[in-house]
Amino acid sequence: MTELETEDITCELIVKPALYIMEARLPTALVNMVNTYIDGVRESATDHSRSLVGQIRQDPRSAQLQLDLRHDVPSALAAVIVEIGNQFVRQQGYHAVVTANDMWSIHSYQGDYNPLHDHGGNTPLGLSSVLYLKVPLVIAEKEPVLHGGSPKLSMASGNCDGFTQFGSG
Repeated sequence: MTELETEDITCELIVKPALYIMEARLPTALVNMVNTYIDGVRESATDHSRSLVGQIRQDPRSAQLQLDLRHDVPSALAAVIVEIGNQFVRQQGYHAVVTANDMWSIHSYQGDYNPLHDHGGNTPLGLSSVLYLKVPLVIAEKEPVLHGGSPKLSMASGNCDGFTQFGSG
């Protein structure tokens, strides 16, 4: 694995009332490395589908796999996410230590979904992250929705099918 340069990662801070969302685009090489790792452990990783809130069970390939942070690739990904989190925390004027506690690989297929839920947190900051590694063409080809905008949902359009939605309050 090669050393990642910070200029390879671009971030945008999206400010919502009482909610901060940071969007980061990770280098393709890192995403490919993580995908290769997950494909390699897919059959041996522990599947927690029956114990998590996600309704990920509609397809034989559906799974919610826990990734072992003691292995090189999940550890490297966690280090990148932690560094992004640390930079975010510092930018907000907080003094806190960001850590990675758990990492999951969710394999969703048609009919699978995650209901509204929270992740809690081990600290008052309660940072969570989502990383999309593989996105089906049916979702990738949908018309993009600008930050702060709303997708057209009339007439059972399905314009939010497969999307992650965040709420606060």
